[in-house]
Amino acid sequence: MKHNAQVTIQYNGKQIYVTKNGRFNQDSRYVLYHQALKDYLDKELEGTYYGGSPIKEEQEET
Repeated sequence: MKHNAQVTIQYNGKQIYVTKNGRFNQDSRYVLYHQALKDYLDKELEGTYYGGSPIKEEQEET
């Protein structure tokens, strides 16, 4: 990668997004379809907060 370039990988539980920030702050964003990486992220993030409503989840537990 070129100097000061940056790659960000984001996962929302459904899709994997890859954003590349290159020269002159030009961003390129892609949706990545890679089942093995999705399976890995699901396993590593199991039990973590994905963006659901924590208040609703707490009420359901009681």
